[in-house]
Amino acid sequence: MPLFVIPYALTAQRMYPWLQADAGRLDNALYLNALAFVLRGVIYLLIWLVLAVLVTRAAGDAKELEGLAPPALIVLALTATFAAIDALMSLDPTFASSIFGLVQISEIGALSLSIATLALIFSSAPPDPEALRQLARLLLAFIILWSYLAFMQLLIVWQSDLPHETAWYLPRWRQGWAIVAGLIAFVHFFAPFFTLLSSKAQHSPKAVGFAAALIIIGGILHQFWLVAPFAGANSGMIALLTLSALLAMACTSLLVTRGKGRLWIGSRRERNA
Repeated sequence: MPLFVIPYALTAQRMYPWLQADAGRLDNALYLNALAFVLRGVIYLLIWLVLAVLVTRAAGDAKELEGLAPPALIVLALTATFAAIDALMSLDPTFASSIFGLVQISEIGALSLSIATLALIFSSAPPDPEALRQLARLLLAFIILWSYLAFMQLLIVWQSDLPHETAWYLPRWRQGWAIVAGLIAFVHFFAPFFTLLSSKAQHSPKAVGFAAALIIIGGILHQFWLVAPFAGANSGMIALLTLSALLAMACTSLLVTRGKGRLWIGSRRERNA
């Protein structure tokens, strides 16, 4: 996981205006400064690594997983919210949104579930029809939640019409980025939404897998759409680094899947064997 931060660290100073030497004094400078930024990032990574270790150690023990899930989800939601504020919302240090973290958390949920769904579909054993149906319904719920929160944020900014808030959307609506926004809406919501509405499709591995793949592609496009308009001349480099990070994560996921999810830590069942 820490290796995936390298592309992000290489472009941070060019992406965030408050990290640049000529940046003026901000009202939120106590929060947005290089030292606090790095410290929070390290804390996020450590917490996520601890959660990953705990979940992996509890693998195969349903009762332990049930006890671990509620506090782990609360911690994950809180850290993911602040990480989204640091990594994305602070691209414009004057912008503030109370639901920005919720938008990102809902997308993280949709992407994570999509990856898990594809892993189930492409596993050696055929997926259980009822399990596939439940996953399809969860995917449907997540993309509905994401689209609702994202639209409400846009609607609130549009209604308030405040310069420091509209400045967040204007760069993402000019120079062809509006077309990308429309593509995101289609790929990330409309296409998987109408695909998963059918009860017949919810029992079809091909249909559910197609919808999950669309959600992943749409999520990647959405994150790129959030970052690239602020990158300016560096957008090409950011695209290359993003693809490199995604390739690294894809290779890691493939290795884990090929190894049947048996990480170096080992599950409780393996330790007790």
